[in-house]
Amino acid sequence: MASAEALLDVPAARPTEELDTVAWIPMDEARTLDLPAITRFVLTEAAERLTAPDRPLPLCASAAWGGTGVEYLDG
Repeated sequence: MASAEALLDVPAARPTEELDTVAWIPMDEARTLDLPAITRFVLTEAAERLTAPDRPLPLCASAAWGGTGVEYLDG
């Protein structure tokens, strides 16, 4: 994760179909938005890592039949 100082001078991004508008939103507010499951997962992991930075890293897998899973690596 980046420190706040690294985010103070972020160059403007070119618009794409995926990122029409980029905005910094507090995590609590972001979690109330209609987000894809992977984005919600990443927000939750980031929030938990702020309070427990040494927690195991998640390894996310997606199967061809639509199944998904998360395994935590001991690092």
